[in-house]
Amino acid sequence: DAPDGDAPDGEGVDADAEGADPDPVETPAPAPAPAPVPDPAPQPRPAPVPKTRPDPAPAPTPRPATVAPAASGLPVTFRSVPWGARVKVDGVDLGPTPVMGHPLTEGSHTVELVLGSDRIEKVIRVGARHPNSYRWAVAEGFEGWQASFSK
Repeated sequence: DAPDGDAPDGEGVDADAEGADPDPVETPAPAPAPAPVPDPAPQPRPAPVPKTRPDPAPAPTPRPATVAPAASGLPVTFRSVPWGARVKVDGVDLGPTPVMGHPLTEGSHTVELVLGSDRIEKVIRVGARHPNSYRWAVAEGFEGWQASFSK
């Protein structure tokens, strides 16, 4: 045994002795990481509202095709004052006036217009040298049948 309590292998060495390492500096333990803040639960998104357009005006009701247009037909127009007289050509109902540009074959056709208790029947000729627009007036002061050329 060495005198003064010195051990030959360095055990029991006084820490204050010369040449000895100073006391190690204690490094504080790292602070625990903060607990993660949980994300709030995802909120449901409202369903997108579809863009709406105003309802379009309903399409006019097409007139029933009672006469098959002739391939070589010429457009003929029928009007009445007041509007709404029923038009028949060769016994076939074309509907109420105005009937615009209805194709008719060249030649003679019997036209009948009826409005209420008023009725007129005429034979018209369809062709390049004949009128293609007809107007029947039954309003007081405007009575009569008028034939004209129109473009």
